[in-house]
Amino acid sequence: MKSANIILSNTYLAGFYKIIDQIKQKVDSDKFSDIILVVPDKFSLNAEQIFMEKIGLSSVFNVWLTTFSRLIAKVVADDSNSFSLI
Repeated sequence: MKSANIILSNTYLAGFYKIIDQIKQKVDSDKFSDIILVVPDKFSLNAEQIFMEKIGLSSVFNVWLTTFSRLIAKVVADDSNSFSLI
């Protein structure tokens, strides 16, 4: 079953650190679950750097840190047969 979590915070950095802690717990407990983390376009490079620093691993293969526009492009490309332009 797919699920989504929404975390509210006073600052984006505090919220991002909370999300990283939750992802680290999830990765430690279930190494085969896929995780998609959507960040703002202007924050993607910084988010990747902070994420890898805070998670404390050299690589993570089941976490996809992406922007909303890249996520939509991937969904449309993967499901191009199920979309039709009107």
